[in-house]
Amino acid sequence: MEHIRIMTLNAWSGLTYEGILRMVSFETTEARRTRFLSLVSAINEASPHVLGISEANPLPGYARELARLTSMDQVHHMGVSGVRLGRVGIPWNLLEGDMLLARKDLRLHLLGRAWLGGSGWVRNAWSLHTGDVTQAILGSITAGAGKLCIAQVHLRHAPPLADETLALLDSLAVEFGYSLREYRRAVASLRKDAQRKDDEVIRLRDFLAGTVPEGVPHLVMGDFNAEPSWPCMAPLMDKGYRLISPMDGTPTWDGDTNPIIMKYYFPLASARKGSLYQHLLSVFDIKKRVIDFILAPPSVSPDMVASSGLCLISKKGAPLSDHYGVMAVLKSITH
Repeated sequence: MEHIRIMTLNAWSGLTYEGILRMVSFETTEARRTRFLSLVSAINEASPHVLGISEANPLPGYARELARLTSMDQVHHMGVSGVRLGRVGIPWNLLEGDMLLARKDLRLHLLGRAWLGGSGWVRNAWSLHTGDVTQAILGSITAGAGKLCIAQVHLRHAPPLADETLALLDSLAVEFGYSLREYRRAVASLRKDAQRKDDEVIRLRDFLAGTVPEGVPHLVMGDFNAEPSWPCMAPLMDKGYRLISPMDGTPTWDGDTNPIIMKYYFPLASARKGSLYQHLLSVFDIKKRVIDFILAPPSVSPDMVASSGLCLISKKGAPLSDHYGVMAVLKSITH
């Protein structure tokens, strides 16, 4: 095998994450099914050796069907699923998680899963939580004489604690008439989420250091909900991790070009919300940025990366997700 094509995509659950017995969905059941089959076709055309997926929902059925239709092996772990025992629970349509797929000759193996943030417990067979939980799963493949480990990551959705964010809060508070008390609550929520993102990346760094076998190269990829330059990414960058895709800075979240963001998220940003912080998140969701990417540690030398860029964007003009996929092509691994 001369090259290994690695891809990652947040496949979009299509849920609003509002509701108790049932999460509200942006899409009809038919539209979601059509989009899933389009994704299958796009994956088969792109022919990745390894593919990471976030927001796979509902598990385990989503993972098993995607693996079957792409003729790949898969490993997965539930990420957010509310209060549940088996397939019985609430919200009944929330069984979302992360997965890795790999060609069958690569002998995909799950090495471990790391809880990164959020309260409660999430297992594949049961869960007990009421808020957002984030995680990373780590798998390994065997390619020729060498091994490669790949982590698929999904971090907390939150803006950075930065002057630009605080200025946006000020602007929204004035324009939509939020009170000083609501403003202070929004700032407190922003600070709390920023601290959580810091803690998530520290836990991710420590998980990789303790789980990746010594001497085996690895990649870290997925939906970080942060740009590589944000302060929360420092625990990884300070350890020598570097961006290998997308190298050209092309946004993976782009409200100017992605029809899903245009259709569903732009209207949400224009109306007053129950809280100023929720309004901030809605407005933040229409801004373009690079939040999906692939990182490599020093053990993966720059000359091992043959090419990189976006992938899994659309099929016959129809978007596959609210995110764009990211890919890196590595030269054959030997160690």
